[in-house]
Amino acid sequence: MRINRVLNTLEKLNAQIIFYGQEKPRGTNEDTGEDERSRYDHAMKQLIRCVNWSLAENQRHLMVLDKQGTKERMDIFASSAAFMFSHQDADKLLEPPLEVESHLYQTVQCADWICALLGRISAYKYDPDFKDFDWAIKYFGNRLAHASSPHSKIRAAGTGRDVYANHLGSYRSCFSTTEIPMSPTDMEALEKKFNG
Repeated sequence: MRINRVLNTLEKLNAQIIFYGQEKPRGTNEDTGEDERSRYDHAMKQLIRCVNWSLAENQRHLMVLDKQGTKERMDIFASSAAFMFSHQDADKLLEPPLEVESHLYQTVQCADWICALLGRISAYKYDPDFKDFDWAIKYFGNRLAHASSPHSKIRAAGTGRDVYANHLGSYRSCFSTTEIPMSPTDMEALEKKFNG
């Protein structure tokens, strides 16, 4: 399997996976007071910080992202540039994030695969409807935990628990029992509302 080869290569290179994610709060943007742009902007700044904290003092880095739309690219560039020139936890970033088309770059494709695994593990941990993603924890959780920076995390929404790199191999759920995810019936009603 390709992902095993990727993880083997990362181990041989003594490389580390660095991630930052956020559990999306349940409800509409109006209900939560958040929108996709502000969430993405926050996550990007936190990721830059996580990378900064994970590097040795004399190391610097570039960030290469999967291509976004033109407007999103300009927003990311402007926000990241402002952050890197104004925040001490971004001083190791050489220039604002670069964008490439992932299908042309194997390293970005590998990052997509790792993100897909992290997404499956997060879904399992934050939503009881995704218990069938336990395979991601079983086969990849401990390997990802071993290869990931301790500064990596997925921030819980509301009163749930954050997931850190060392939690990736654990089957412990992180959702709050007072914030039970939307039922399938409620989800269908919401879909009908938006799809007419």
